Amino acid sequence: MDLLGTWILRFAFASGFISFILIVFKKETEVRKNLGILMGLVSCLGVLVSSILLVYSLVKGVYSIEYVYHNTEKSLPIIYKISAFWSGSAGSMLFWTSVFAVLLIIVYMKSMDKSSTKTVFGTIIFVMTLFMFVVTFINNPFKHVSEQTDGFGLNPALQSIGMVFHPPVIIVAFSFFFIAFCYQLFDLKEKNSSNGFVIWKWAIWGWILLTAGIVSGGLWAYTELGWGGYWAWDPIENSSLVNWLFATAFLHGIRGKDHGYGRQRVNFMLITMTAFTILVGTFFARSGLLKSVHAYSSQGVTIVFGGVLIVLAVLIVFTYYRIKRLHREGLEGDTEDRGSRLKKVFYSLIKPVNLFTALCVIIAVLIFGGTAFPLFGGLFFKDASVTSAAFYDYSFGIFGLLVLLCLAVCPGLFSGRRILLIPGAVIGITALIVMIVFSNYGYLTMASLAVCAMLAVNFAIELIRNQKKILSNPRYVSFIILHFALLLMALGFTGSRGIFYSSEKMLDKNNTLEIHEYSVKYRNLYWKEELGKTTAVAVIGVSGPKGRLQLKPELSYYQKKNITHSRAIVKAGIWEDLYIIFEGMDENDRILIKVMVLRWVSLVWIGGLLLIVGALLEYLFKRKEIYL
Repeated sequence: MDLLGTWILRFAFASGFISFILIVFKKETEVRKNLGILMGLVSCLGVLVSSILLVYSLVKGVYSIEYVYHNTEKSLPIIYKISAFWSGSAGSMLFWTSVFAVLLIIVYMKSMDKSSTKTVFGTIIFVMTLFMFVVTFINNPFKHVSEQTDGFGLNPALQSIGMVFHPPVIIVAFSFFFIAFCYQLFDLKEKNSSNGFVIWKWAIWGWILLTAGIVSGGLWAYTELGWGGYWAWDPIENSSLVNWLFATAFLHGIRGKDHGYGRQRVNFMLITMTAFTILVGTFFARSGLLKSVHAYSSQGVTIVFGGVLIVLAVLIVFTYYRIKRLHREGLEGDTEDRGSRLKKVFYSLIKPVNLFTALCVIIAVLIFGGTAFPLFGGLFFKDASVTSAAFYDYSFGIFGLLVLLCLAVCPGLFSGRRILLIPGAVIGITALIVMIVFSNYGYLTMASLAVCAMLAVNFAIELIRNQKKILSNPRYVSFIILHFALLLMALGFTGSRGIFYSSEKMLDKNNTLEIHEYSVKYRNLYWKEELGKTTAVAVIGVSGPKGRLQLKPELSYYQKKNITHSRAIVKAGIWEDLYIIFEGMDENDRILIKVMVLRWVSLVWIGGLLLIVGALLEYLFKRKEIYL
């Protein structure tokens, strides 16, 4: 099986390489173009067959394949054997290549304009061929090892339903953005905007899937990793957030026809930066240059992706100057003076949608800079090993507040209804004064809550004024849902990171830990033996606002991997979550337990779900006049 899979991958790589040469470098004729497309489709078929072989090997337990041996075992449930396909470096790269193969076939079947073949088909097959080079010659998932009777098993943290969905959804989202980027390159080359609606469709689905992937990843981290949070400012997490912010800015930029002076140039660069930061994130994840719980380390992969980044950076520079030249050509014969054009730029920038777009880009640049700082900061600073979480918290918090202010103030400010802003401003200022006098919250937390109060009041006024519009205009409903989701998530971020209680203590039996309004008592400890692991179960009694509870957090020891893993117990509610982690124990059955009371975490999940619902409504009631 390992030899068969390897040779199919080699065949797929050769077919893809020939396809790329025929489509891009040879003088274009109908015969060569069709042959190039055929070889590309054959390459796609080879990738899909090799993926099926790997999944079959994982499910059946072909332990002569190194990837199968390291990621599965006989006792592993079948759903986790399948998800092992994307749990490791080699498998996830093959999975991503398979996604590209499927999307390339879809693009070819749906493309009505065959003139786009050279640019769109050629760009996708180029990326596919690079990925196939990696999985064929550097990081082969079919690498042979001596026959084993059982596998080493999947990492316990990955044995979660969250990891069944989170990685593939993220990968598919990234692939959708790449397709949008390819069509963008075609429009740039042809000096037109004929594929604007196609680009928007690929981008909006990429955004929906990326949102779902980020939220599901946060939920997995919160419930599975046992550290009491859902976002750790990890380099790979940051990369996905940067992608999301650039994509959000791009989708706002193409939402309507009235983009203002220079907006077309900005839109070209935003989708390009979305694609570029996807590859940068992949480089971070697979190079091992940055410390990350998501990282794989492979020197060969580092070299390949480093080369790809250089090529793409050159492409971005070309794209920018191409747009600039097109823009100059568009101004030929324009008698308008420079001062008038600068005035247009200014008035374009202060429009609400453009302010929102600019803030998204600023946040993305700050997070990207903080993430990449350890790679380059050593040239200028003695200690540049990692960017502190405080930098991200304040950067995201301050500019996130400006985003909320933009949502709260701009609709009334620019529509001549300034008087309607007064109630929200009064409520927000009053809330801020009350918190300053009576609470001990941090400054950023108080400011965030005050702005959220103002935004909530303004939303309520907006809904009351536009009751008829809600019933007659579905796209307005999607607008309200999306921005209300941001309000809920802002409250969730503020509460969970700014208003929380945490305590950690070593407890003897019948001892108690007091935290906030809860009393947590360690009552008993017992053991249970399961296949491949030994689990200590602590019996914990809790009394407090959620009533009297008996909870049983577990600490498991996995013999094969020689590691322990603790799953958190979360008693969730809209107002607050009670979070308990069994962290360790000693030979006298004393347990180390961590208890946290976190405010409004549920609003993060509800807000994330509403973002997806709102974007789906936006897609269902799409407008074909959207263009670039």
